[in-house]
Amino acid sequence: MPAAALLARRGLLKPPGLNRALRQLSAVSAPPTVAYGLTRMIAGYAGAAMPVAGADVGFLSDNRLDLPAVDVRSRGWYDQTGKGGHATVSNTAPSDFPTLTTLRRAFGANWPDIPIAMCNGEWAYNGQDTTYYQDVSRGFTLPASVTSNRGSFACFLVFAPQNALPNNSYLTLGNPTGTSRLVLLNQPANPGVDVFHYAAASGSTVLHANALPPMCLHTGLQVVALISRGSGFEVRINDQVWYASSALEALALTGGLLGMSPSGTFRTKADFRAFALYPELPAADVDTIMADLMAMHEIDTAPKTVIVYTGSSTQEGQGCKGNVTAARLALGKMLKPQPRLYNFGVAGRTLEFINQQFAVELRPVIQFWKARGARVIAWQGGGSNDIQQAATSQALLSRGQTFVNAAKAAGADHVVGETLFPRGDNSASANTQKDTFNGAIMTAGIYDTVVDTGRIPELQDPTNTLYYVADKIHRKNPGAELHAALMAPVFDQLIQ
Repeated sequence: MPAAALLARRGLLKPPGLNRALRQLSAVSAPPTVAYGLTRMIAGYAGAAMPVAGADVGFLSDNRLDLPAVDVRSRGWYDQTGKGGHATVSNTAPSDFPTLTTLRRAFGANWPDIPIAMCNGEWAYNGQDTTYYQDVSRGFTLPASVTSNRGSFACFLVFAPQNALPNNSYLTLGNPTGTSRLVLLNQPANPGVDVFHYAAASGSTVLHANALPPMCLHTGLQVVALISRGSGFEVRINDQVWYASSALEALALTGGLLGMSPSGTFRTKADFRAFALYPELPAADVDTIMADLMAMHEIDTAPKTVIVYTGSSTQEGQGCKGNVTAARLALGKMLKPQPRLYNFGVAGRTLEFINQQFAVELRPVIQFWKARGARVIAWQGGGSNDIQQAATSQALLSRGQTFVNAAKAAGADHVVGETLFPRGDNSASANTQKDTFNGAIMTAGIYDTVVDTGRIPELQDPTNTLYYVADKIHRKNPGAELHAALMAPVFDQLIQ
């Protein structure tokens, strides 16, 4: 099917002649301090969106970006308020500049040509090599008009996290004395749990406990509001309040970077669309700005289907939650509109450990969306590490049943399992247990659906360097594509 026809079938292309001007920010009780966007966010703004090498990228009459025909490296982001609070790029190497690209260029022909500013300039680890460590900050450096803010403010960020690995910071806030900080999308201690991590001078405290589903693991576009009123702090994601505290001390924007902190251990990416900072706003004004940003970026706040995926790097891919993973790639191969996908894949995890963490990770997400009328699919891709660590096939079947029971008790409508891929570090005994498990799980009746991923013909030899990296465990892009091609039709069949 041609890409245009496929996009139209999925509702991602509007019929000719029906394009409309994108929504802009409403006038509220206070004007924004700064505003950056890949659309014209403020009525009457006549300037450009971004400086690039030798030129500026501007806007069209319908407020959309005048998108360059090829990817370009951004050298900053212009402030649309007219106050001159432009974001800059402090890196000296062009390869470290943010990339102005589109979803289609980034992820393939089945994605629309929606402009995105990708930080950093590198892809997440894609299995093609081992040069995935990073040692420099990558992103947009915020000006003093943002980072000097103290106490009371409303900060809005529109972006889609493309990966989430330990110590990756996209925006850092701290108190005026610098003794504590709140980091948006950091996972310093327990990957797969943290979204907002509050580190006080006396130690660290995870903010959300069981109440805040891990937004960073969601592949979809988000509007996040960080609201500090001096007497408390609130986090909103799209149209929901996800965290509120009257006890948390007043915070300040101190990180100064929309992108990666230098402490990151893996290259990761975030797809940024907009950022706006206001003085303190009443709740009604916050609602207005959130609605403006969601409409501006055409975000569906009431998904009919949510897929909650969990697994390990051996099954899901080295990046676990990144771009070149089967769950992520499968979205681009679907014929139906993409569902929301939460990806809890974490390197090294066993299904035994996934079950232990179920109450603080998967259950809150399942319950949250079930309460809002969504159909929830729980997808379990773990188990390879259990077998490698000497679990028997029967023990793994039992762990699968434990997972299914917990998912159904939380409200999941359908639970999907997978057979296991070969891996080069298995002992002969482990291979026997894997093969026994793969045969048994297909007829055991534990899962509502079992996808026979472990028997994809091209992926049976982990020494095949076309599909596997040198460790003979993780798959390269072509292997991930084959896995995704098997998952996408199941996604299509299950979503509403």
